[in-house]
Amino acid sequence: MKPVGVVVSRQTSPPTHLRFEFHVQDEDSIAVGDYVLVPSGKHDIIARVEELSAYNSLFERPEVLIEGRIYSLKLPTPYESRLTRSVVAKARILGTINVYDIDPPRLPPSPGEKVYKIPEELLSRVIGLSEKGILLGKMWSTNLRVELDLRKTLRHHIAILGATGTGKSYACGVIVEELLRRGVAVVIVDPHGEYSTLTIPSKKVHELERYGLRPRGFRIKLYSPKPDECPGSSRLRVSISDLPSEALAEACNMTDVQEDLVFLAYKRTRFNSLLALEEAIKITASKYGFKDVTLISVLRRLIVLNELGIIGEGFDPHRLVEPGVATILDLSCDMEERGRRVLVGTVLLKLFEARRRGQIPPFVVVIEEAHRFAPQSENPFSKRVIRRIAREGRKFGVGLVVVSQRVVGLDKDVISQCGTKILLRIDSITDLNFLTPLLEHSASADVRMLPLLPTGVALLTGVSVRFPMLVKIRPRMSIHGGSGAILGGDISDTDRPR
Repeated sequence: MKPVGVVVSRQTSPPTHLRFEFHVQDEDSIAVGDYVLVPSGKHDIIARVEELSAYNSLFERPEVLIEGRIYSLKLPTPYESRLTRSVVAKARILGTINVYDIDPPRLPPSPGEKVYKIPEELLSRVIGLSEKGILLGKMWSTNLRVELDLRKTLRHHIAILGATGTGKSYACGVIVEELLRRGVAVVIVDPHGEYSTLTIPSKKVHELERYGLRPRGFRIKLYSPKPDECPGSSRLRVSISDLPSEALAEACNMTDVQEDLVFLAYKRTRFNSLLALEEAIKITASKYGFKDVTLISVLRRLIVLNELGIIGEGFDPHRLVEPGVATILDLSCDMEERGRRVLVGTVLLKLFEARRRGQIPPFVVVIEEAHRFAPQSENPFSKRVIRRIAREGRKFGVGLVVVSQRVVGLDKDVISQCGTKILLRIDSITDLNFLTPLLEHSASADVRMLPLLPTGVALLTGVSVRFPMLVKIRPRMSIHGGSGAILGGDISDTDRPR
């Protein structure tokens, strides 16, 4: 194995048990984010390159260039400058390798020790990748397949975050494909109608062959509250009996006093029609002495339920959750945002409760535009349900994948409950500052790289991998229906970092 560098010791930055620098012998062999190995005595030290710096003694004094122009002195040619140029890499020590695991950093490497790229087989073990797991893609600077342990990844949930057009939905589609081909039931909240193309095989035959894959379509069930606006879909609405009192109050935009009346009516009895609900509210108002104006206002606001277009015959959870099938809730139809939130919250709550009672198989919920349903600055019913799934879902076999381009707008409690984070390019300083405290310490230093990532390359961090890594997302097996569909080829052919 050929060394890529030698550990150096400068007066201002000697090697420590946490960091060291090494002189790069071949500039083309090392990139930021690469993992390196330093055989040091009884222990092999593993480290990750965090920064590359170029030095040239001929140009240490800028005034030399000015004096050279003034006195017409011959300055070094580019070739001569290349001969005196040196590149130094700064690396953070991750630990030392033992037979079975990775021990915490204890000793610094010695100056003069050789530095090597970690072989792919060893790197896979060091990072904690799985065999035959969720195939997300390949490590950006190598051909190492990035496969994540299915059980560990799903038990701790996933957040996919990035700016618009960076490949979030594409990456989410890859994960959905991996789940479906392993027989996992998936329920997708799809505000833009992007996922119905899962049934259509991709045309990227050659790109997929590099991963040992082939184009294919997947089984879906398509639902919409307004099937006439979503061709090929079946109607999905919730019944009055499915609707919790707080969801009903939110749907009708009720005041606190009005919500109290509805809550007491719910406690009194169960009902399966709007007429039965109205009758229960009248009896409750009389029993507890609510003012007539309050009663009239509540009854008037109930009319809004029909206008929202979310109330109907209800649904059977067994029809929505089927192993190996993606059930898509297409919300791209014309409806109020309040209605979308109440519908999503009610559907997810009913599915979660059915799973908690063991009535339906385990499933994974995918929520696109998650900041709309679990916003940081508001507390809608849908947010409370999503928080509960994020907090309790792993105990009952309910996984969660949230996708958002508005990092600062997504509830931080939901983000923090997602053990695996797939971070694509993020340009906003506000988003970066919001995100940094929610990442584990080992990934916080990588946040500064996020604005520089090309489309389709993500920083992968969290419980799925022992250390953060840059991943080039694999091509889709099915057609991508999002606005970034034309980026599919670019995603699979992204150049390695420099």
